[in-house]
Amino acid sequence: MPQLGRNRERKRYKGRGKILKNRTKENRIRQLDTRPLIMFSALSFTVLILITLLAALKNQTNAAKQPLGSNQPEVSIQPTLIPDNDKYAVQMVGVVTGVDAEEKKITLLNVQTDEIISLEYTGASDIRSKYDKVIAGAQLNLGDMADVTYQGVTKTVLSLKVNAVGWEYNTVSNLLIDTDRQMMSFLGNRYTYSDGLLLLNNGTKTSLGNLVKSDVLTIRGYEEKVCSIQVTRGHGYLKLTEDEDFIGGTIEVGMLMSKQIQKGMILTVPEGSYDIRISNRQYSGEERITIKRDQTSTLRADAYGPTGVQKGRVTFQVIPEEAVLTIDGERTFFAIPVELSYGEHEVEAALGGYHSYKGTVTVDKTESRFRIILSENTGNSESEEDETEQDPDFEDETDDWNNDNDNDDDWTDDDWTDDDWNDNDDDDDDWTDDDDSEDEPQISTTPNQDEEGDNTSESSGNLSGTDSAHTLTIRCSNGVKVYVNGIYAGEIENGEVVLPKYLGQLELTLMLNNDVKHYTIEVFNDKKDTSFTFPNF
Repeated sequence: MPQLGRNRERKRYKGRGKILKNRTKENRIRQLDTRPLIMFSALSFTVLILITLLAALKNQTNAAKQPLGSNQPEVSIQPTLIPDNDKYAVQMVGVVTGVDAEEKKITLLNVQTDEIISLEYTGASDIRSKYDKVIAGAQLNLGDMADVTYQGVTKTVLSLKVNAVGWEYNTVSNLLIDTDRQMMSFLGNRYTYSDGLLLLNNGTKTSLGNLVKSDVLTIRGYEEKVCSIQVTRGHGYLKLTEDEDFIGGTIEVGMLMSKQIQKGMILTVPEGSYDIRISNRQYSGEERITIKRDQTSTLRADAYGPTGVQKGRVTFQVIPEEAVLTIDGERTFFAIPVELSYGEHEVEAALGGYHSYKGTVTVDKTESRFRIILSENTGNSESEEDETEQDPDFEDETDDWNNDNDNDDDWTDDDWTDDDWNDNDDDDDDWTDDDDSEDEPQISTTPNQDEEGDNTSESSGNLSGTDSAHTLTIRCSNGVKVYVNGIYAGEIENGEVVLPKYLGQLELTLMLNNDVKHYTIEVFNDKKDTSFTFPNF
């Protein structure tokens, strides 16, 4: 029995051994089956790590080749200053100095560097007006300020916006210029300018010396710098000829100015049409003249002198003032004096509800005054006939400008005094011929002294005196006539003319035949002889 039990145990262990062996074989087979998969996974992971490392190394290499401040190679770079590598986009503020619609090119002046650059524009160029409207390149105007971005290699406009960062002032006048310090003053502010300043007159470039204070300008700039000036309303010249009979008289240019007539006079006048009147104690005349920009218009004074058609200025007072006044068949505005030739003129005054008047006035003086009073229509036919003969009352009062017996409250002596009709008044703006001043520019106002000691004035062409101990020499082409503040000063011979040293800001006009150049100069009281040299004609 014991032996049998042992045999059974042996068999049981042997069976268990076989089972364990079989299981071991299966585990080994399983291990052999999964080993390639594990190796493949490990290899794939290693390859992925290598690829990642290579990509990172490549990105670092590309980043090292790019300019500083750039993290993404696909982002456009727009630096304010031009980069060393011009393949990137460049941004600048410029002034349009030229547009070629056929070649599709724009020329600009860089306001920061004063360099000229020519750029091409295409259909892809984003060009916009100051109102942010898309426009064609050909619609850009000379003098426009623009914020420009262009491609540095191809010099092609990427975007352009007019007045995006600059400023613009319209209808500017009384521009003050300090050429020594390259500064300008207008509207109470001071600005700098450079040699690259673009100045346009009638679409062409001109110089600062051709500007006068009466010119109306459009000024554009960037920050505190003036970059372009465009003349929107300029000036011309009015020259008196054959004026011997009117020397010492008065010339009036509309309501703009009134000056004493001097020999060879030439006036700088804003462009436009004016009623020009010349007069002295015996003769007067008025003519409508159009002043064109940069051109000289001529008025022959002898047409109104002893050999010409004499005219007088007649002032009418019609009561009621709503009445219609007709002279020689033409309706006339009588709120201001009317100029009529010497002789008789048919006059008619009429108003509904009043008796009309028809009569004749005789003009035989340079200044005359007449009064017409219409009587009211009462409906009485007999009374109407009687009143028509005697009323309206027509009185010739030309013999006495200050009639003490005239008690009409609407026609008093004080009214005429207020209007400065007194021949004894020496004001240049009055109707006077008694000014016997010398034939030299007259002092109108004294220039003010600013905080820095510079002579400045609110109006151009003003003198602050004359330095009789020193001279003012003007140099230019031979034969050029020189005018100081519109008054003839002399003619250049042997390259120069020597004048008295007038002090202050002077309007200098140089004329050779019909060619006229205008300059504004300032002469200081430095106790020295002063000279100016101007380009030859």
